[in-house]
Amino acid sequence: MSAAAAAASAGAGAAAAARLVRERQKMLQLFREEGAIRRDRAIAYEAQGKLAQNLLRQLVKRDIIRQTNNKFWLDEKALEQRQQHEKRIVRYILLGMFVAIIILAGIVYILVV
Repeated sequence: MSAAAAAASAGAGAAAAARLVRERQKMLQLFREEGAIRRDRAIAYEAQGKLAQNLLRQLVKRDIIRQTNNKFWLDEKALEQRQQHEKRIVRYILLGMFVAIIILAGIVYILVV
């Protein structure tokens, strides 16, 4: 794969990720605006488009959006827990990258000196 093709592929991936983030925020905001943040305030909701349908399926699977009698509601507590979990994962990844850079710098230092 050429550098140009790799850059184009990375750009397309970033654009798809951005669309997913926007769709997720839009969906969560809709539930908040409708007041569907408790079981007794669940709303009828039909996701429009393949991206929204897949996203809804993911959020239901993760119990962030709950389904009750063919109606849906946003579980804010589950969303907060999921966001905290994702932040911890990012911290571990960054820590691992930092350690790898320190190790590589040490190896380069040893080889150069």
